[in-house]
Amino acid sequence: MHMRFLDWLVVLVPLAVVVLIALRTRRHTQSVADFMAAGRVARRYLLCTAQGEASYGLISAVAAFELLYVAGFTIAWWQKLSFITALLLALSGYVTYRYRQTRVLTLAQFFEIRYSKSFRIFAGGIAFLSGVLNYGIFPAVGARFFVYFCGLPPLLTVAGCTVPTFALLMALFLGAALLLTIGGGQLTIMVTDCVEGLISGLFYLVVIFALLALFRWDQIASALAAQPPGHSLLNPFDSLQLKDFNIWYHCCPV
Repeated sequence: MHMRFLDWLVVLVPLAVVVLIALRTRRHTQSVADFMAAGRVARRYLLCTAQGEASYGLISAVAAFELLYVAGFTIAWWQKLSFITALLLALSGYVTYRYRQTRVLTLAQFFEIRYSKSFRIFAGGIAFLSGVLNYGIFPAVGARFFVYFCGLPPLLTVAGCTVPTFALLMALFLGAALLLTIGGGQLTIMVTDCVEGLISGLFYLVVIFALLALFRWDQIASALAAQPPGHSLLNPFDSLQLKDFNIWYHCCPV
């Protein structure tokens, strides 16, 4: 796929909107509480939308497509078991309610108050190491996706040196995330994530209607039903022979 003018508009216009909103929210960051916890004034809708968008990156989409490609709709049935548990825990306020009552700004601060400064440093070291590994994988997957999806050249020449395009995109993604974080802290992150969630929600609807217009449901059902016994992509009780992403994937995640 090669990007045309309209394709670039679809990418750049929402990006410009998010950047402008991020710049405007910076002036509202006037204290440590604003920077670390958005001033503790975020409401449910903003929190839910921002959390949903923040937890769904490009690598999450890649993983979801792989999961559906292997297991079809059977995996959705088994996922409902974990959804019910998560919903009950969220409604009960388990852990979260008590944590918010402490009025701490970060989990690290809670560790030092509850345990000790040494434990806070130890936990911070683990989080730092995990973050380094995480940001060595997630942005790389996203960058490679854009290289192939947008038809970008795999190599670019910068100042006489040939560098992989995905490495430059990785630096761009991480730099943008870093600027948003440093520029306005949690307040800017939450507002921009919420706006991104609203924009991406519209795009999801467009993609859904486009796919339904291109493919008839009977075609989809026929393709999913054409599987051998034990490998069903529709019946969750006839999918135990799937190599991955069956009931044991949810019951025994280790």
